[in-house]
Formats: sequence, C-alpha cells, structure tokens
Amino acid sequence: MKTPTYSQLSPAQSRLLSYVRTNNLLRTADYRDIIQQQAGFMFQPLPIFLEPALGASLGSLTRGLFELIKQIPSRIFNLRAADIGAYYSIPEKLAAQQLKHFDVGTLDNLLGRADVCLTPTGFKCMEFNISSNLGNMLEIHQARRRYVEHACLKEYFQAQEATFAPNILDQYFDFIAAQCSKISDDDTFHVVFACPAPAESFVSALRDMGLRGSQGHRFTFNACSYYDLEIRDRKIFHRGKRIHALVDRYEGLMPDQLAALGRSGSVVLFGGNLTTLLQNKISLALLSELSDSHLFTDAERALIDRFVPWTRKLTKERLTPGNYFLEFLMDEKDSLILKQSNLSSGESVHIGKECPIERWQAVLHQAGTDANWLVQTFADSIRYEFLDDNDGLSDYMGRWGAYVFGDKMGYKDLILKPMDQNESVVNVHHGARYTYVFEMLEEHSHIREQQQIA
Repeated sequence: MKTPTYSQLSPAQSRLLSYVRTNNLLRTADYRDIIQQQAGFMFQPLPIFLEPALGASLGSLTRGLFELIKQIPSRIFNLRAADIGAYYSIPEKLAAQQLKHFDVGTLDNLLGRADVCLTPTGFKCMEFNISSNLGNMLEIHQARRRYVEHACLKEYFQAQEATFAPNILDQYFDFIAAQCSKISDDDTFHVVFACPAPAESFVSALRDMGLRGSQGHRFTFNACSYYDLEIRDRKIFHRGKRIHALVDRYEGLMPDQLAALGRSGSVVLFGGNLTTLLQNKISLALLSELSDSHLFTDAERALIDRFVPWTRKLTKERLTPGNYFLEFLMDEKDSLILKQSNLSSGESVHIGKECPIERWQAVLHQAGTDANWLVQTFADSIRYEFLDDNDGLSDYMGRWGAYVFGDKMGYKDLILKPMDQNESVVNVHHGARYTYVFEMLEEHSHIREQQQIA
C-alpha cells in the first residue's frame, strides 16, 4: 500500500496540480527556466502550498522543541562544563568557554531550523540546526518572485484567495529590527556580518533589495572580519559607524570582548559561541532518552514523544560485543539510521535498509571509537507529486525546514528528491531540489494584489 500523497493532505496543492494538468504546463518549455543552479542547489519548477493547519502544527512543534534545546545546558547539566564536555565529547575548557555566553539575552537572539520529515503519522524532527547562517536564505528569498511573476503561474497566483506568510528575509530582518529596537531608538540600524571569507556579493544583494522592518526601520549592511571592528566607549564601530547588530558567521568563534558587550546590551549579537554546543545533533538523543524523566513537564514529554523520533547516542559500552543494545541495532537494522553528530550536508548518514550488512557492521565498529555517532528511527516520508525531467509527474520524498527567529516562527522550506533513486538521504548535496513554500495564513481572505504576494 502506497503512503499518502501531499496533495491528499493539501487541497491547495491538489488545485495547483489540477491547474498544471489542465493548462498543459508539463510540456511548457519556458516553465523549466524556474530551475536555476544557485550555490550548489536547484529549485523544483512547481511551488508548494502549506495549509494553515499544517503550518500551525509544524510551527508550534518546532518552537516548543527549540525552547527545550536552548535550555539543555541549564536544565539537564546545570551548566556544569565537565558533564557537558563528557557528553558532547569536547574538552571541558571548550565547554566552559561556550557556557560564558549562556544568558537570557543570548538565547533570545538565536536562530534555529528544524529539519523535519512529514510521515504518514505526522511530523518528525530529524535534526535541529542552531546558527546565524542557516541554509540559503538569500536564494530562497529571490526564488519567490520567479514563481509569482512567471507567465505560466501569474494568473493562478492572482486568483488565489489566500494570505501568504512574508518572505524569509523580511521575517529575518523584522526579527533583527525588533531586537535592535531594545537597545536603540535610531531609525537606521547598522548590521555587520562577521565572517572569515569575503561576503560582498551577499551584502550587495541585501543592499539592492532595500529591505525594511515592518515598523519602517532602515538597514545598512556590511561584512568584515572581527579584526576590522573597533571598540570605543563600550560600543562597537565599523568604519566610524556604531554597529547595532553583529551577526556571527564564524560558526560560533566569537571573541570574548565582543560577546561581553553583547551581554551588556550595547550591541545585539546573533549567533556566537553557544551555537556550537546547541546545534550538535546529539541533543535530540538527550531529549529522547530523558523524555520520561522528572526534568520535563507532561506537556513537554508529549511534545518530545510526538515530534522527536527514538534517538540514542552510540557509546563504546553500548556497542560492546554481546551487549543487548548492539544486538538490537543488528536485528532492527532496516528501521534505523546511523549518523555522525558533528557533520552536516548529509555526510556520514547510513540508512539501514539501504546499507549492506558489512558496511553497517563497519560503521558500528567506527562509532564505538569515535564517540560522535547516534542512532535514530528512520522516518518514512509521505509522497509528493512533482514535475520530473521527462515532462511528467513523479513521486518524491521530502524534508521540511522550519525556521525559528528567537521566539517567532519563520519561513518553512521544502527540499524534494525522487523516490526512485537508490538512497533516501534528502539533502541538496545528495541530489535534492528546493521548492518554494507559500504558507497560507488564511484560507479564505480577500484576493491579494500581485505586488503584495511578491
């Protein structure tokens, strides 16, 4: 029996597929120009609609899980660097360094994205990324206009009686503006992206967009290394201008002096050292294994049980020959997935049902010595009907990305990969394509003008 299709869950997506078939868009050559190669990934020619109920469910689950992960250092480890270092397999000194930045203000400025699979039984969070540099927000933002202004779909979008969520960068900089307003009454906020490599193309694109906060705030954008910043009178300056927001893109390697100014409230920091600890995939293993403990309320336990698949950290003790846990991993191989907790982009991910037994055994042997591996129940994706490369519709598997900006839900993205491929790792570095998600906030509102949708 086939798993359900997304169009069966989404009336709006079903209407889009009907429109595509009726207007013969499957064979419209110029429609294919929506596919564009950008930064190593491609877009699917069809967009997808996220119904209000599905969007609200995904949003509440993601936001709740984000709050739990942010509290792991204090709630589970009581901010003890030695215990944190032992569990995450990092030096105690490094754990202590990261914990310096653990305070309410820092946590409020974190950005997160849950990587989620929509299964026949609901959403399951496979990973949770916490960083100030999540995915490809610029490319996703630019893709929206290509869909709504394309000749093949323009009429369809103009006829939609729905209110759509704002575009991703509008949400992101609204969040930045809201945080900057807490430290300054200025009308213009100066935002600097601290990064080790030149990011001039990214910054130039932001300048060209003329982004503004919903309250009318303006932004200036620059990129530089930490060494190009100047500290005067307990404020941070770049090229003579006071910086309101400093976005860390060094993967959490922020100098202590700058982090201290962020804690004092003279600048808003996004990212910083704490992200290195919180984004480790092993955090999900903690929530899964401790879900029945006194550490969580009944509501939190229900959230974990509903949203987090069974996940465990792999340890040398658990992988000792003769241990029942190792026998379980062998017996249940086809329903499990092994992954290295400190890697990304689909690296070192091994799906049991697709992994030869010899390879599975070799990975488990490696996991017994590396200390950075976890095992998780494999989540089967529902089917998504989308255009294929042969002018037809085929079945795809999907992975949702649900963004959180502070305590506000943000954009949801979706990447798709054909179900007939040999591996089920859904990642843009493994052949998957983005598709733009139009999140419907109201099912039956007034028709919006074209420029408002864009």
